[in-house]
Amino acid sequence: MNKHSGNDPYKTRESLIERIQNDNTTASSWEDFSDAYRRFIYIALRNNGLNHHDCEEVVQRVMIKVWEKIARFKYNPGRGKFRYWLYRVSRNEMIDFVRAQQAYEKRNAALLELSPEIEESELRKAVDGEWRNYIANMALERIKGEFKAHTIESFLMHSKGVAPDEIAKKLGMTVNSVYLSKRRILDRLKEEVRRLEHELG
Repeated sequence: MNKHSGNDPYKTRESLIERIQNDNTTASSWEDFSDAYRRFIYIALRNNGLNHHDCEEVVQRVMIKVWEKIARFKYNPGRGKFRYWLYRVSRNEMIDFVRAQQAYEKRNAALLELSPEIEESELRKAVDGEWRNYIANMALERIKGEFKAHTIESFLMHSKGVAPDEIAKKLGMTVNSVYLSKRRILDRLKEEVRRLEHELG
């Protein structure tokens, strides 16, 4: 049975944000938000040049800033997605943090030159690639429990370029089963990615 069925911790994007906006003192709402977005914030900061220790610090600051600003976010499915708003908040917190650290003047001068202002096209380019990888990995983790271990292993090996006949030999499968396993998981993965995109945006 899928461990994520039933009471899904990843609420719809609207309901999760509305819950936080309506009562941002509810611990369960913030736990859900953290589960859904914390890793994405961390990845975005790392890709902007922060080290692990500083990322952990800035992630905490971002969470506090989101708590302060979430009431101002207006959900509009036809316009800006929540991930863009969240990225802007994260990036600006990173810039403020870097500028406050005098040591960065020598360690990473490039970060000091970042501007809080970012063009929409640049924003989307920075966010969307990271988001696709993030959502794909999240989706795969969420569907693993629906398949047998060797089926998942076959899919992962195939994704890494291992030849189907080699996979079949190693896992005790037929070559046809290797292809079928890949198709089954890909179909389910695409379905889960679409669902997460709708929920988390």
